[in-house]
Amino acid sequence: MSEELEAKCKRCGICCHYKLKINGVIYIFMNEPCSYLKKEDGVATCNTYETRLNTDVSCINLENAIKEQILPYECGYRDMFPRGYIYPVQVNSLKDIRT
Repeated sequence: MSEELEAKCKRCGICCHYKLKINGVIYIFMNEPCSYLKKEDGVATCNTYETRLNTDVSCINLENAIKEQILPYECGYRDMFPRGYIYPVQVNSLKDIRT
């Protein structure tokens, strides 16, 4: 990824949480981060960031993340989202989902 694109990332780590699609809605489970995600002083880092696309880690690239609409409203890449992008809903557990 280019330095320009990297600079847009806010290092919030929200995209590195478990996601589930239910009835067409994507939910991000804020209490279920990836096991490689570490957060210190409000900055999220990944233990496998440099090799995340070459390992068994189930990360996807930016283009696919935008296409699959799994990036949150707070995302630094928001200006790249297409018109009509539907933001995922952030929840803590399945109990928070109203179907």
